[in-house]
Amino acid sequence: PINNVNNGYLALHGDGYVEVADDASLDFGTGATWECWMRLPKVAARAFLFNKGETDSDLIAIYTWDNGNMYFDIRGGTDIDYGYFDYSSVIGANTWHHIAVIYDGTLSGNSNRLKVYVDNTEQVLSWSGTILATLPTNNVRQLVGKSDVFTGNMDGSIDEPRIYNRSLTEAEVLQNYNASKNKHRND
Repeated sequence: PINNVNNGYLALHGDGYVEVADDASLDFGTGATWECWMRLPKVAARAFLFNKGETDSDLIAIYTWDNGNMYFDIRGGTDIDYGYFDYSSVIGANTWHHIAVIYDGTLSGNSNRLKVYVDNTEQVLSWSGTILATLPTNNVRQLVGKSDVFTGNMDGSIDEPRIYNRSLTEAEVLQNYNASKNKHRND
């Protein structure tokens, strides 16, 4: 369902998204990383970067909301746990930004299990609940730029979306950021 590819990146204007068929490698267990470059036309808007799950009971989602926050939302069974930060204070409209979300369930405490980097700077997160030690599994597709649970697709651009079934190190995030930052100088 991708209609708009510009200069190698996806221009998602609320009508396009990427769908990755379910695969056992997308059942993350205790380690995962989601990474991409994103550019939004306005800050404090709904934008669904990554979503795996079709119900409130089996969801892993990374998204921005119109309150100015970016969320990493984990819903397993009746648990609804998430970390978030005010992305509107670090992300500008119409500007490329590198986003990396690292989950490591083998560590204890929310701030050790979940780390979010914007342009290679770790963000201080606020919490609701306790981030699970094991991510929920399901047999549904992985979406980039869309959610099956929340309404509204992404209005913006995304480039180099990557999903790892392990926790990247801070050095690996820096390496990926440096490898693409010249490409994403704002045009």
